[in-house]
Amino acid sequence: MSKSGISSITGLSSSKLRRNSKKQSTISTNDGFKEMFYDMCQELNMESFPTIKCLLSEPTPFIFQEVGSAVEVASRQSSIASKRQSSKQLDMNPSRTESEITTTDEEIRLIYPFRDSATSLICKQFKMKDAIMGALQKTLPKFDTIRVLKLEFCQLTLPQVKAIKFLLVANPNIIDVSLDGNYIPKHPQYILGKGTNIRHLSLRFCKLTDKGVFRFKRPLQSPYERTILTLNLSSNLITDVGAKHLADELRTNRTLMYLNLSDNLITDVGLIHLMKTLRKFPLNHEEIVLRRQKNLHRLQLKEEIRYDITKSRKSDSNLSSVSLIKSDTSSKRSCSSARMRVATTSSQRRRSSADSHKSLESLILSKLPKDPYPFVYECSTEDKNIYCSGNSRLQCLNLSFNKITDDGLDFVKDTLRELQLQRVFAEDGENRLLKIILYGNSNIKYPEMISNKSSSISSKSASSGSKASSRSSVKERRMFASKIII
Repeated sequence: MSKSGISSITGLSSSKLRRNSKKQSTISTNDGFKEMFYDMCQELNMESFPTIKCLLSEPTPFIFQEVGSAVEVASRQSSIASKRQSSKQLDMNPSRTESEITTTDEEIRLIYPFRDSATSLICKQFKMKDAIMGALQKTLPKFDTIRVLKLEFCQLTLPQVKAIKFLLVANPNIIDVSLDGNYIPKHPQYILGKGTNIRHLSLRFCKLTDKGVFRFKRPLQSPYERTILTLNLSSNLITDVGAKHLADELRTNRTLMYLNLSDNLITDVGLIHLMKTLRKFPLNHEEIVLRRQKNLHRLQLKEEIRYDITKSRKSDSNLSSVSLIKSDTSSKRSCSSARMRVATTSSQRRRSSADSHKSLESLILSKLPKDPYPFVYECSTEDKNIYCSGNSRLQCLNLSFNKITDDGLDFVKDTLRELQLQRVFAEDGENRLLKIILYGNSNIKYPEMISNKSSSISSKSASSGSKASSRSSVKERRMFASKIII
């Protein structure tokens, strides 16, 4: 489609389109990154150095304003196909020379939004050399202002992926990582190793398989040990098996807020696995055993705190009684009167024993650390079974361009109804799953059932006896239209 056709549909002029695609001019900086990086390259005996370009902002591609329109869907499908083709050419022909593989020169972009310090480092569309990775490992720890690291379509090898993990451990300020277009189908878990502080991770076009998603299970299953907030796994080879692995991780993970699984091979089976973790679900045997272990450890810790508090209180009371007797003897009072006063104070303590017990329990609970494991404080017993209230942290789930049908859409609507009820009866009134995106699934035949047009149906056309039911149905449709995008 031509730019004039796109501009006529989106309402944007061709000058704005040209402005978005225009290359930005470089700026001069004096933070010393370029000089230090070149010194490291000389130490590693590199023959040619990559070009370092300093920009005020990253050039962004044009994004259509009308989300879900036919133009946006067609352009997304064409862009996905072109990027997959370029990724296949880079990965399936490693014997070609570097000049044949790269579409641009070796160029490292540094983004200086405030001109004084760099916040992003971007490498795109050239084969990453081990020497360049080594120079980056030695240079980046000395610049703590860099928060974003993008190594996209760089043909990263497994040793380089492991090197990125050590780079992230040495630079805890890097919180946004993108490795789009690199062939890492089975070993993405190194990126989320211990010591990293990643909050936003993108692994698009990485040919990630179900086995690679399974390797995510251990780092993502910890409730609060990882701080990752958004995970983009779009345009990979994830099937229902991988969706099941991600669903197992969401049973305990309480940090992830955005999950993108668009353009994969997920059907209604994988969708149901994911949606079941958002609603109330029963614990399995392993989870029940782990919950008992956590509760036992919590009781042991509680008794240790109780022992320490009572021991300190006894020592304080003994010191107070001894000081009271010494003060009485020093003032030439009889020993019997001193003992009478000690007995009086002890009787007062007995009267307030109930109050002290309550204060002791409250003090113990205040010093007892809260266990972050969700099966400790998010569970309830019903019908001799233990149920978890579900993952309330995930806010957005993107399953566009998959193989979802009307049956999966019906299960999504049932889940939203249950989540709405859980929100009504919950004490905190937390928001669960604010949005689920399903557009691009051609197997969904009746998207108009929850579209904005059907949600605006007036209840005046209904009969007088069914006005309440029609109002509730309209309200439900509006809820679906605000949360489900098709």
